[in-house]
Amino acid sequence: FGNGVLSTSMALLSLISAPAMLLTSVYLEDDKSRWSKSGRVQRLSVVAVAALALLALACVGIATAAPLLVRCAVAAQGVSMGIFYVVAVELAAAWNRDRVGFAIGVVMAGFGGGSIIAALVFQLA
Repeated sequence: FGNGVLSTSMALLSLISAPAMLLTSVYLEDDKSRWSKSGRVQRLSVVAVAALALLALACVGIATAAPLLVRCAVAAQGVSMGIFYVVAVELAAAWNRDRVGFAIGVVMAGFGGGSIIAALVFQLA
């Protein structure tokens, strides 16, 4: 797949995931919401899974050689990545009240390690 479609798609993913993380954090910490915190986490998870389902759209774009379709689908992955990251940090901190810093560090290491593995896979492809 030429013309740097995958590299620009990954840049879009990174640009979109940061605002998604910020909005997710604001939504989770909203005390005036009519839903409980676990209810808000469930709703965010549904949104993230829906955005993750757009990965199939990227596969269609690759199969039909449609770079715009690939870019849009991979950019949508930034939404799911941002939501899943904040939810994972929130849950790790809630489950480990006495070692919050360690729990958040483990989540960050997991996401960083996944990025390293993904980069190695992309280099091999």
